[in-house]
Amino acid sequence: MTACTDVRLHVQTKDGLLVPRGVSSPGAGWAVWQGERHLTYLLEKPFSGAGRSKLCVAFSAIGAPYDFTYNYRSSLKNVDAYRLYILDDFGSQGSYYFADHRDRTIFNAVQEFIAETARQLGVNRMDITMLGTSKGGTAAIAHGLRLGVGRVVAGAPQYLPGSYLKGAAPNILSFIAGADDKESVAWLDRLIPESLGESSRDTSVSILVGENDSHLKIHVRPFMEFAERENLHAAVLVVEDLSHQDIGRAFSPYVGEVLRSDDDPARRGSLIPYQFEWRNGAAGNEVQLKAWVPPGEVVSTVFKTENGALPLMPSHTPTYFRTEVPEGQSVWATVTRRATDGSGGLRTFDTRILAPRDN
Repeated sequence: MTACTDVRLHVQTKDGLLVPRGVSSPGAGWAVWQGERHLTYLLEKPFSGAGRSKLCVAFSAIGAPYDFTYNYRSSLKNVDAYRLYILDDFGSQGSYYFADHRDRTIFNAVQEFIAETARQLGVNRMDITMLGTSKGGTAAIAHGLRLGVGRVVAGAPQYLPGSYLKGAAPNILSFIAGADDKESVAWLDRLIPESLGESSRDTSVSILVGENDSHLKIHVRPFMEFAERENLHAAVLVVEDLSHQDIGRAFSPYVGEVLRSDDDPARRGSLIPYQFEWRNGAAGNEVQLKAWVPPGEVVSTVFKTENGALPLMPSHTPTYFRTEVPEGQSVWATVTRRATDGSGGLRTFDTRILAPRDN
């Protein structure tokens, strides 16, 4: 008889416990790129031959100390493209994929790794999309501009990361810049402007931010002014009722829809963030839709099945809709946007289709 022992490894740093995320688990798919700085990554394959021409690269936001993980894997699971997730596991809470005490080999390694991966996969740089929110959005813009990729989709990024970290996380600032003094703030604040390269003007940058998020005034508007000065392709979608803390809640479904609308520019231009799901805990077979609406606009929704439209149920807010769906039927919604003053006409898009609920 053979004795079996369950061995669990917990890695302790001088400042805290490294949070296990299954990166080293057998079959998890994570690997390490052996470059100037080692990078831990996960590469997922497309679903069809058409998807083999596209690459999406996701950058992570700031997490708890020593809790290094990826973001938006579930958002991209239905996107037909190579999907690359890179950990920012430097320092205690990451490096903005940029520097370690002003040593920029992290930034250079990420650039080299993405370029090498694209070459090996046969993906043109214009068919690369970089994405992320907050820290991840900043990194996506900086790396996207330097590589000259086709598109960046960012949620509430920091155009001035040094200024942001001085108040929010001086420990991260000190790791990246070597200190948290005024000069270090100014040094890191130049991250995005100094990321401009020969191909930067080929990159299209799309930003999602909340109207009540301080990042709109402090970071996004200054970035848009910078983009205009530098003749960059940039657009911003501002929506109501979205704080910085909640940016992931809206960005998560939005980025997946944007990427799935590659071949439909009209739909992509009409999209706003929404959540569409079966309503847990409801007495009936209900679906609910939450929309994030730009200031000065209103939305209406029609729920549909293959048998026609469904009646709306009462709602306490003009951006939240629900209905009851006959059992065994798929359902989707048509969302229509219009300006409150009646100008500008209508913009309409269909949501994704929810398969029949498994009751």
